[in-house]
Amino acid sequence: MVRVGSPSTSTENAQKECVSCGKPYSGSHKCHKCNKFCHAIPPCSTPHSEEGYSASVTCHHCSKEAETNSQQEAAKENQMAQADRMLQRSARQLAPLKVGSSVMVPIPEVDRGRAEFPNVKGIVMEVTAEGMHKIGTEHGVLNNLFAANCVTPCREAFLSVENVPDKTVRFKAFHLPGRVIMNAFRLVADLSHLFAVLILLYKIWKTRSCAGLSGKSQVLFALVFTCRYLDLFTTYISVYNTFMKVTFVAALYATCYLMFVKFKATCNREEDTFRVEFIVVPYNLLMFDFSLVNAQFTPMEILWTFSVYLEAVAILPQLFMLQRRGEAETITAHYLFMLGSYRALYIVNWIYRYYVESFYDPIVIVSGIVQTVLYADFFYLYLTRVIKERGKLELPI
Repeated sequence: MVRVGSPSTSTENAQKECVSCGKPYSGSHKCHKCNKFCHAIPPCSTPHSEEGYSASVTCHHCSKEAETNSQQEAAKENQMAQADRMLQRSARQLAPLKVGSSVMVPIPEVDRGRAEFPNVKGIVMEVTAEGMHKIGTEHGVLNNLFAANCVTPCREAFLSVENVPDKTVRFKAFHLPGRVIMNAFRLVADLSHLFAVLILLYKIWKTRSCAGLSGKSQVLFALVFTCRYLDLFTTYISVYNTFMKVTFVAALYATCYLMFVKFKATCNREEDTFRVEFIVVPYNLLMFDFSLVNAQFTPMEILWTFSVYLEAVAILPQLFMLQRRGEAETITAHYLFMLGSYRALYIVNWIYRYYVESFYDPIVIVSGIVQTVLYADFFYLYLTRVIKERGKLELPI
């Protein structure tokens, strides 16, 4: 005989609860998906309020799951539609180039040095069925295939398909003097720099005096070009490049020797009072900032970047001394003008290279503009006082 309210019956009733709200449930409605008991109107309906509902209902969890699945399907459809639009746009913008088109191909950093140009001039030799391009150069056909977005079309015709040598080459083949492209702006800028250092040496040797010259600026320039031209020991580019680098460094050290050893007594130390630590220390800190180093974070690259930053302000001690003296000898003014023209012409060189080669170096451009701006006031005085009036450079009081 089984008594009413036996333990087994009590346990069964106690385990019957709504899957949605977790409260005890005595009705008969079940979720038609998970087959668990639930209120027809969750979360706390009474048996009387469930009258009129079918025995098969959907619990709160299953209804949310259906809503989530619906949202996921909608998001998937949106992503597929966006992908189709991107493919269509890419097909329009990155259409394969025509055979015979002139292009610039970027050289990976591992295959080039700091002083070398980052691009190779080439011509499209063939376009594959997949839209990849075979590029020919003056040394042969590159062994890699390039997508349309990996090359830069150029309006200038570099060479014809018939002139491309019938051989396969790697990027390493472009470590040759022929890779150095000399334009007129860079040539004139280098000659202006060369004349500047030669004028300075001539002035010191002819007058046997260093009067009006800042020894601190010359030391800074010697430091600048020593750090910049360390690649002389690791990379050969051309006879011209090597000659210019050696000449600049030798001329600067010869100038320092004349000023601090041979004609030491003629230096105006009481006027050369610019605090160089105010510019050297900050630039020493800047060169260890990875974001301000242009290429790889190596000792050679750090010193190269430091030299570019320091050159922009290395003339400040000389300009400060000129301001204190109130005047400068004509030959000293010629030296400063040629030195300022060298950097101004390099700005034109960068504009030309960006237009022709799609190359630009933000660090060099910004530093060069800063250096040219520092010369702006001097340029005006030089043109009005020295060139126009043919007199000594005198600063207005």
